[in-house]
Amino acid sequence: MVRADSDRWYMAIQDELEVFQRIGLYEEVNRPQDQKIINSKWAHLIAQGFTQTQGIDYTETFAPITKFSTIQVLLALAAQHDLEIHQMDIKSTFLNGELDEEIYLKLPPGFHGTGDKVWHLRRALYGLKQAHKAWYRQLCTIFESLGFTRSHADHSIFYKVEDGVIIIIVVYIDDKLILSKCTRAIKKLKEALMKEYDLLDLGEARWILGMEII
Repeated sequence: MVRADSDRWYMAIQDELEVFQRIGLYEEVNRPQDQKIINSKWAHLIAQGFTQTQGIDYTETFAPITKFSTIQVLLALAAQHDLEIHQMDIKSTFLNGELDEEIYLKLPPGFHGTGDKVWHLRRALYGLKQAHKAWYRQLCTIFESLGFTRSHADHSIFYKVEDGVIIIIVVYIDDKLILSKCTRAIKKLKEALMKEYDLLDLGEARWILGMEII
């Protein structure tokens, strides 16, 4: 790298690679002869999803995102019923999704493997068309294992009633809101999710989608 800020780029790339190694994102394999190889580039390392072919490299791509109006209604209900609202962020969100397809990636720029090597992805990667869908599906599995039910009205809302106390989770890509009257229930949920994800606990919510929570 010849940029003035190349040292910072290098450090960012190394941090990203450490995450890949920790979660087992890929394995380096010999280039298969009968598989399409997807390009990649650095920002985060992203797969160039525009090179994917539907029906081969991906099938379904849709995953729901919470409606803005749903969040407004829930915030109004929280104010009316004096619910606590906590916020958390799941780091490297899309890297948590599991792939149904066989995806092979060209070695990232700057990498030189021995022979004709490629990365065989074990998990989803930024830029893949199915990354959001894979992440959402995996998240649903975790929430269901914790006893939550997905709302029929908005598939980004999950809820559970335990010991007479309701706890609601709002999913907006990597941002999560937790609403409940019970501080203990919120803490218990956070602890459970921390066992599954690299989670940033933001405490009581102050801002969400440009709205200040007072």
